[in-house]
Amino acid sequence: MTEVAVIVKDGMVQAVYSSEPTELDVEILDLDTLDPEEEQMRLERLKDIEQELCQIY
Repeated sequence: MTEVAVIVKDGMVQAVYSSEPTELDVEILDLDTLDPEEEQMRLERLKDIEQELCQIY
């Protein structure tokens, strides 16, 4: 099992650790934006993610 730890401080990712760093694909999708077009693109990507992956947290 691959274990992942994401460290956040002051609203920002500070570090990411993994037990299997060579077999890991990570995507960070930041939904905080003031641009309506960019927000729509990110929400569309979120829909894809929700269909393709299993939520673990």
